[in-house]
Formats: sequence, C-alpha cells, structure tokens
Amino acid sequence: MKKVLFAFLVSAIVLPQSSSAESLEDVENSLETARHLYGDYEFDKADRILWDIFLEGEASGASTLQIAKAADLLANQHGPHDHKEYLYLLTWASEAGYPKSMGRLAREVLYTYRTSKSGDDLIEKLLMYPKFFSKDSALSLLKDAAQRKDPDSMRAIAGFYSSGSNGFLLDPRKAQELETEALAREVEIGSTEDFRILIKAARENLKAGGDASTSNRMVYEAIKFGYSQPLGIDADTAYSIAAYYRVYYTENRADAINGEYRWRLYGLKSQGEFNRAYRLEQLGDFFSGGTSYSSQNETSPIDITIAHAIYNYAGTLSPNPSLREKRDSATKKMSTEQVSAAMDIARHCTERGFILCLDAIDHVYSK
Repeated sequence: MKKVLFAFLVSAIVLPQSSSAESLEDVENSLETARHLYGDYEFDKADRILWDIFLEGEASGASTLQIAKAADLLANQHGPHDHKEYLYLLTWASEAGYPKSMGRLAREVLYTYRTSKSGDDLIEKLLMYPKFFSKDSALSLLKDAAQRKDPDSMRAIAGFYSSGSNGFLLDPRKAQELETEALAREVEIGSTEDFRILIKAARENLKAGGDASTSNRMVYEAIKFGYSQPLGIDADTAYSIAAYYRVYYTENRADAINGEYRWRLYGLKSQGEFNRAYRLEQLGDFFSGGTSYSSQNETSPIDITIAHAIYNYAGTLSPNPSLREKRDSATKKMSTEQVSAAMDIARHCTERGFILCLDAIDHVYSK
C-alpha cells in the first residue's frame, strides 16, 4: 500500500477538474459516511472508504477537491508529526489547493521550526516531508490558506498580528478583524457543509467574548442540522455537544446538566466498542460529582449509586485501576443499601450487555 501511495503522490498526475453531478454527489456522500464512521470510532471502515477515493478517485469521477478532502481526512485522523505517510497525504492535498490542508501543513512546518532542539534535529524532521519547506515558504502557504478563508489559518495569522511575530507588525485591530472573519467563516461552513463546525464556532464565539445565547443557538442549529442528515449525529460529535453543555451552556443550570447527560448517553449508544470503558468512566464522573457543578454541593444518593454501578461495570471492560479506585471512593460515601442497589445495577449490566445497561441506568436516573 505504501509503495503504491508514494508512487501516486510523487507522480505528475493531473486529476480531473470536472465530473458528472451524480458522481460528485456519490463521492460527497462517501466522504460524509467516512466522517461519521470516524466519529463513531469505526476507523478501519472509514479508512477503506477514503483510501478508495484517494487512490481510485479519478476513475470514479471524483473532483480534485474531493480527493484532497479524502487525503486531508486520512491525514488528520492518523497523522503524528513524524509520520511520513501523513505528511505525504497532507502535502498532496495542499498542492491540490485545499485550503484546510494548506493551513495545516504550514502550521506543521512552523511547529517543526519552532520545536526543533538543534540544527541537526531540524534537518532530520524536515527530511520527513516529501519536499523541502523553508520557514518563509510555510508562512507564504499559511497566508495563502488564510486568503482562501481557512478559519484556522486566519486565526494563526491573527495571532501573529496580535503578538507582532513571524514578520507581522503588531496590529491588534487587524488581529481582531481576522478573528471575527474566521468565526463568520466557521458559521458559514457549519451551516452549509459540516454541522460539526458549528459547535466549534459556538465555543470560539464565547472565547472571543461573544453572547452566550448566540452560541447556544449555534449548537441548537448544529443539532437540528445533524438530525436532518441521513446518518444522524455521530458519537464524537455527541460528546462535543455534551462538553459544550457542561462548560459553556449558561441559560439554565438544570438544562445544562440534563443536556450533558443526554448527549453523553447518546454518544455511548452510538459508538462502537472502541473506548467504551473510557466513555463510561466519564459518565461515572458526571454522576459522582458532575451533576452538582460544584464541589460544595453533596452528590445525591441516586447519583452516587449510579456512579458506583458504572465504575463497577466499566471495570469489567477495562483493567484501568482508576475505575476500581473511583468505585471504592464512592463506596465510602454510600450506605449499605445504596451499595447493594449499585451492585444490582452492575450485575444487570454484566448479564444483559452494554445497551441494556445504559437503558437500566437511564431508568434509575429518570425516575
């Protein structure tokens, strides 16, 4: 596979610039399917779809942009800084003119220059790239991506204006203009192409001092948009929504608590087997103290009982010692009757399986 990939990357292939509308729509649907599969932690299935688009896209009628999107998704999912295959994919997509890849590649190169410990270390890292990138060429690429309205690149340039670094004059006003423009671009992308971006935009709006109700509406729109999609909302996006309710949602405390819980539950029911114990542990943390939103408040008897049961059941799925420690810590706060009730829930989970376990937890919580 790698030999085929590298040969494909370094060859001077001219990809098609136009395809039939039906072919383009089919490829776009495949790209969204891959995004959703990644979000549900079905990595192998997503990889197969994207490799097929990347390696066979010309024959199947994909556009250059769509093939670049496939390369970018693969690179983003699998790319540590020193992974040659990742850097080839990212470079290919960048040279195809995909702004997101252009910006990401530029930031990778600048990160390499910034973090290298010596000249030899820098040369060794730069040799991992399929072509040589100077710092100036990386900055030029980043500027180009920003001009093409890549939000992350616009924010990076804004940061340079804000600090007066990397050859940019100190200009707080220009920095603010770019931050505002980047947010508007994210809202545009999230409203028309990828609803997941709206959740990020909601967070960025608050970080920039924006109105909380505006961010809340963005998240509502993301949820509405996501539900309207054929594949619905993936697990990872559900956890992002849960995190938004926990950290940023301010309109109503009870709604925030319930929103976090419901979206954590949604994510657990949607995802495959990957990382189940970890996500269960997060749900246990929610019940063992998260619902109070304050260390000064006492966790309710029902909450601590459910937390104990979750830690106990998650411990059967993972050897992580923190699960046992958290369960034992919860035990110290519980009566004998509560421990017995928690053991009954955990036993139910072990005997009846993951989804029925979540249903049992929800039944107890929703009484």
